[in-house]
Amino acid sequence: MVEGIGDVSLDNQESGAERELKQVPGDWFDVDGIAVENDVGQTGTKKEQGRIYSIEDLNGDQRRMDSVGNWEENNGVICYVDQEGHAHVAGYTEERARQLEEAGYKHRATEVPLSSGSGWVPADPELRKRWEKMIEADREKRQKEIAEARKKTLRESRG
Repeated sequence: MVEGIGDVSLDNQESGAERELKQVPGDWFDVDGIAVENDVGQTGTKKEQGRIYSIEDLNGDQRRMDSVGNWEENNGVICYVDQEGHAHVAGYTEERARQLEEAGYKHRATEVPLSSGSGWVPADPELRKRWEKMIEADREKRQKEIAEARKKTLRESRG
């Protein structure tokens, strides 16, 4: 865990709209409005389909707008909601979390699309391929971060 990152704040007194949010670096997956499917299905017998709502679909829904300026992680997926209320996801790494904090985003409870662990993925084959490639690369980065943190802890414990 990155020092200073990890505790989710439930204090929503300061909204993202009131903070100065900077551009977030790196490759992120914009999920607003994309069709998704679950190959297994809740019953295990058929493919289910759905769509991730966009901020336009939600017509300024207060719940999404309350998430502006927030980021959250769930099941290895990190999500942030930008100034306009659009959700962006990627694989969780400490580097991504640090970049969000540096850009002015706060770690607060926020819905994290594509993170339920129940098999929901982009329905479009090209988007699915891009998502799977991104999430795998981020998993590899995360494993390296964990290995480096362990080495550092071991070095520090030996004095």
